[in-house]
Amino acid sequence: MGNKKKRLKKTAAVLSAAAAFWTLSMGSASAYIDAYITKNGDKIYYYSLSDLLTSYKYYLADETSNDGKLWEYFTKSSGSIVAVHDSYRGYLDYTKTKSAYTTSMDLDYYTEHQAPLYESVLGTAIKPSWTSSGIREDGTITLSNSGNLIVTSATVKSATTVDVELSDTPSQTPSASSFNVIAGGQTVTVSSVAKVGTETRKYTLTIPTLTGKEGLLTVNGRTASLMTNSDFSYDYKAPSIYTAEALSASQVKVTFTEKVDKTTAETLANYTLQKASGDALDGAPSGTKTPSSAVLQSDGKTVLLTALGTFVAGTNANKVIISNVKDTSSNVIASSSPAERTFTTTADTTPPQISQASYNKADGKLTLTFTEPVTINASDMIEILREDGTSFSPRKTLAAVTPQSSNNNTVFTFTLSDTELKSTETGTLRVKISKDVSGLAAVTDLNQNSAAKTGDSTPVSVTVTGDTSYPTLTQAGFDKYTGILTLTFDRTSQIINPAMVTIADANTASGFNLWVAGMLPNSIANPNVTLTITGQPLLDLKNMAQPYILIQKDNGSQKAIVNVFGNSATKDGNDIKVNLTVVDTTPSSTP
Repeated sequence: MGNKKKRLKKTAAVLSAAAAFWTLSMGSASAYIDAYITKNGDKIYYYSLSDLLTSYKYYLADETSNDGKLWEYFTKSSGSIVAVHDSYRGYLDYTKTKSAYTTSMDLDYYTEHQAPLYESVLGTAIKPSWTSSGIREDGTITLSNSGNLIVTSATVKSATTVDVELSDTPSQTPSASSFNVIAGGQTVTVSSVAKVGTETRKYTLTIPTLTGKEGLLTVNGRTASLMTNSDFSYDYKAPSIYTAEALSASQVKVTFTEKVDKTTAETLANYTLQKASGDALDGAPSGTKTPSSAVLQSDGKTVLLTALGTFVAGTNANKVIISNVKDTSSNVIASSSPAERTFTTTADTTPPQISQASYNKADGKLTLTFTEPVTINASDMIEILREDGTSFSPRKTLAAVTPQSSNNNTVFTFTLSDTELKSTETGTLRVKISKDVSGLAAVTDLNQNSAAKTGDSTPVSVTVTGDTSYPTLTQAGFDKYTGILTLTFDRTSQIINPAMVTIADANTASGFNLWVAGMLPNSIANPNVTLTITGQPLLDLKNMAQPYILIQKDNGSQKAIVNVFGNSATKDGNDIKVNLTVVDTTPSSTP
């Protein structure tokens, strides 16, 4: 009994070591070594690893056991081991696989990517079995690597060829049946396999033509690479219209079946917008059917078309016709066979709105963008407001300002000359459209929907931009003869708070600010680059040994000197102190 226990203990140790090699992970939960192949002369034998390990266990426990005969036959009568079978890869070369194991290589990676297939054993093999009458060799099994080749990359090279790269080098060119090719969800038959030049793992597969088709292609489960800027592995078909959806009375969104070329997709001449009857849209100038704009959206498939007229309300009452638009593979919609689609438009009852407003202080341009094409009937009913929504005094409207329209009458630009607006700080304006008066609407769309039929429109914030630089004092001088103080800036400026501008003597620190009766600078009413200041107190300058001018830094909202855009000369938060240049232009006496 003691010897039997020792044998069983030894058996457990040997089986554990065997499992370490034979139970190989292949980078897949379902991949493992499940059999190995021997060769004795012309005979090929197949042994299930599970059956062998079971027999081996009994053989070690009792070499005379009938249950151990399969192992004994395997070791004594079946020749040499030539291959192992991996459940995912197929039949691998035994010698090289074992060498990788014994030299401490990364066995998982080796068997999945580098171990060569052993194809010389393919065909019919003997599957020995043990019965009560002894070993029998009448069982057979067909050995095949078909479908088990690992394809690491695939590329559609033409309508009839696909290039593939294998994970390892086969001993011979694989058969066509070794490849399972699926194109557009349908299995296609590989007619031939040819090596690519001198490459050892790259092959070209010949398949039935893909002309007139587009889609994804896989080879042995590997998806072929996508074409440049495309959603497909192969594309030999022109784009077509997937959907056409009206967004408004003059805009339609057309979505193609695939990504399209930007240049041809935005060429206006490639589109026709008309009634389903073939007539031009209502309101289209001179009966034109070409859209005013075509903009390809970020998905690369959708184009937003804006009509010059108005779509007809009704089911499938309008039509879009498209030709000469290419996909990203240069397949083109032929003009002889254009793509067409009717679409439905409901009656437009939605009033137009201001979607965006901006004002540039530098050039005085106020730009209003509407949600759809509109007509401005009364610009004096469009009012600019303060940030809190209250009116200026006097009210500021767009009366007498003729706008410039663009983008099919959705964008209007007004050039204003209002000085007060130009000095407005960033983000302190709103704009609204006043309620209709006696049937007069300030703004209407193509279907005569008013922007403010039942009440004033909700004020829209105006994004204020423009000059953000501040004025710089470049020269300060005083003429004793004329009594004039001159301040020169690098841009048009004005003194708006004279009490924050001081004249003083560096030696005595005595002085005065400009907020003195009779000394208000002319710049308050007349902004200029050069500001001149006169007044009786300036005569004190004649007695100052080292006069200077001090411009105090901003105190909250209080500013001393600003440019026409309201930007302060002391915006950086520091006082400005500049020595005065004193001159005397008193004429010399006549001899």
